[in-house]
Amino acid sequence: MDRKHQEDLQRIRGFRLLDDDFLTKCFDRKTDCMELVLQIVLENPDLQVVDVRTQV
Repeated sequence: MDRKHQEDLQRIRGFRLLDDDFLTKCFDRKTDCMELVLQIVLENPDLQVVDVRTQV
């Protein structure tokens, strides 16, 4: 692998879902992802997410 690719991989390994930019991209318009996280955090398996809008 070339050096830039290695640097990119290293940067990606440092991502944490709670980082604003990464979280925003992961959950943008993805109701199923947000629904799963909220069900787990709120301990409510019946919770349904209708719409997701992340900060810009």
